[in-house]
Amino acid sequence: MGRVVRDQGHGMRWLGQLARRKVLKVGAVYLATAWVLLQLTDIVAPALELPGWTLRMVLWLLMLGFPVAVILAWYFNLGDRGLEREREDGADAPAPRTRKRDWALLAAIAVLGIGVGGAAQRLLATFGSPPPAQATAAKAIAPTAAGTSVAVLPFVNMGGAVEDGYFADGLSEEILNSLANTPGLKVAGRTSSFSYKGRDQDIRKIGRELGVAHVIEGSVRRQGRTLRVTAQLIKADDGFHLWSQTFDRKLDDALAIQSEIAAAVADKLQLSVLPSSGGTVALDSLSQQAYLQALGLIGESSQESLVRAVELLRPLQRAHPEFIPAYLPLADSVQRLGWYGRVPWLQAFEEMETLSAEASRRAPGDLDVRVLGALIPFARNDLAPSYRGYERILATHRQLADAAPNHPLLQLNTADAARILDQPELALRYSERYVALEPRDPKGHVTTALALRGMGRDEEAATAFRRAIDVSPRFDAAYWELARHFARVGRYGEALVVAAACRQAGGRGCSATLADMYRILRQPALARAAERGSGHPMQASYDAFEAERRRGGYRAALAWLQRQGGEGESFKRYFGDDLATAALESREYEALIELRGELSPGVVDLQEPLLGSNLDGANEVGIAMLRSGRQADARRMFQRVVEATRRLPPAARRRLSQLPEAVALAWLGDREAAMAVVRREVAAGWVCEYYLTRTNVDAPDPLVEPLRDLPEFQRLMQAVRGRNARAFSALQASGRPLLPGADPAAAVEQ
Repeated sequence: MGRVVRDQGHGMRWLGQLARRKVLKVGAVYLATAWVLLQLTDIVAPALELPGWTLRMVLWLLMLGFPVAVILAWYFNLGDRGLEREREDGADAPAPRTRKRDWALLAAIAVLGIGVGGAAQRLLATFGSPPPAQATAAKAIAPTAAGTSVAVLPFVNMGGAVEDGYFADGLSEEILNSLANTPGLKVAGRTSSFSYKGRDQDIRKIGRELGVAHVIEGSVRRQGRTLRVTAQLIKADDGFHLWSQTFDRKLDDALAIQSEIAAAVADKLQLSVLPSSGGTVALDSLSQQAYLQALGLIGESSQESLVRAVELLRPLQRAHPEFIPAYLPLADSVQRLGWYGRVPWLQAFEEMETLSAEASRRAPGDLDVRVLGALIPFARNDLAPSYRGYERILATHRQLADAAPNHPLLQLNTADAARILDQPELALRYSERYVALEPRDPKGHVTTALALRGMGRDEEAATAFRRAIDVSPRFDAAYWELARHFARVGRYGEALVVAAACRQAGGRGCSATLADMYRILRQPALARAAERGSGHPMQASYDAFEAERRRGGYRAALAWLQRQGGEGESFKRYFGDDLATAALESREYEALIELRGELSPGVVDLQEPLLGSNLDGANEVGIAMLRSGRQADARRMFQRVVEATRRLPPAARRRLSQLPEAVALAWLGDREAAMAVVRREVAAGWVCEYYLTRTNVDAPDPLVEPLRDLPEFQRLMQAVRGRNARAFSALQASGRPLLPGADPAAAVEQ
């Protein structure tokens, strides 16, 4: 009993020492202050875009500082004479403050922390809205973001080999593809999710930018024939881990892991994953590695990575034709290599057709097989465009896109088909779906901008073009289209600003902008600047082609193409419009009709509606038919142009470089109706002389032959030239260089 009393007395004396030396008080104040700091860090770090490890680092520093603060409080005392060493006997110790005062101080600190935290949250909610592109994506996906949307971030490669990185990317993509089969779940697209690869970003920021409620992240480590995969499902709004698991498997089970992860995630979200088409196929470990590495290489999107992906997928598909998931990535890679010229286009197209036929025979109902089947007519029609062909493509793609809302490629292709058919409202609907899935892919923003421009919503279109540049500063097409957008509405200074930004970012949009402005303004200084500033690899070939055209007309230009060997066929498609105009100038009428029929069969088919992009070519064919004695066919051709022009939305009609309706009416003999069109468009602000009075080699344009001698037509064209000359003079007076990034002296060149 005595021992217990002594122990209690000793304990009381120990607590007394802690109280006298203010250790308890310092510890309590430290903890309260640390809590306030953690609250503020948690709120402010995402707004300042600090790294995701910031909160953890602050926590570790505060934990390390706690014992230091306690030890200092034990040995030292802060009194009237400053910091002094604490005396063991307590002599001269300052009188302790009352306990009520201490607790009041702690309560004040806590209240202050809560108040500061709440105020910071309200302030950031007011001023911390996401950038426009991110806000648009969040708005588009908002109806399903509450608990039913997810992004799969690229899993971290914990091994050292480069091939392990592709393997990790491929496994991440397979998980994404499995979740995309989950009804009721919105899954962010690969391009946007993988844009965070190698970047330490806060989960909450990622969730806001992608417009998703959940994020999946993890890691992959390969060692010998073993595989360890760790995955976590995280709430994007607060970083809370809903589920985490480590999978230790043999390499032979690599593809099974993605199904397990997808099923576990769906279970946590109370959803059900549909079975994968390749889930029942047993692949050996080498084939599984080849497949996953190929997916990772395809995502890299360089020509070299696509070549390596095809080299992995071709033998896999031949050895395991029953493995359906390999067909679409192989066909898509072959098609892209055909675009780049790494594979002859006809050879690429034939391989796509063979793959599609084999996949359809084995799994006709599989979604990816149906997508591959829909790509074939799209590719075929791009080779030989026709209106009814695109109508069939649009119908097929709309059906598939509506049935598979998580398939980005379907949404984008549907938007493109609608845009080609001059249906901008429909194109906008599907391009916005694509942006909701892929907010960090510039292609979706450019497609949205083109649709908006077709609807006459010019400022919104310019904003969408800028969003594309924001998410991908080196995406040339966004600069080209934005600069062209400004040039076609007479905002030439803004067009040059965009071209300069493209040049600064390392793109090649500079010369294309200058060439567009030359075709409108017809100022030689612009042509010379375009020649100096071109960085496009095809510019030298085009210059040589045009030199031959000036020297000997159509025959000389055609002979030059034929001397280029295999490249000549590609050049023939790229330079086809110029070659056709050369044929008309040279009075090679049958050659012109044959060429147009080869490049665009829908143009020469008199029963086919015309695409808006084919109107100028159709007028040329009509003239050739008329000069060849085919008056009835020529009349029908010109009538088709008038019908197609009047079918266009008004905004799209004013984007045309020529006035095809006026040209067609003039050749039909109704010059008064033709002049009414010219008057109307000039009064509405039409500025583009492009190929209307002079061709690209500065020869009189055959298209306007029936109007050229009319005094009113001459006055109207003179008015347009005068307006353009004044605009160019104002551009020169501004001191802005015509060649962006060049010496300002270039601005005064005449």
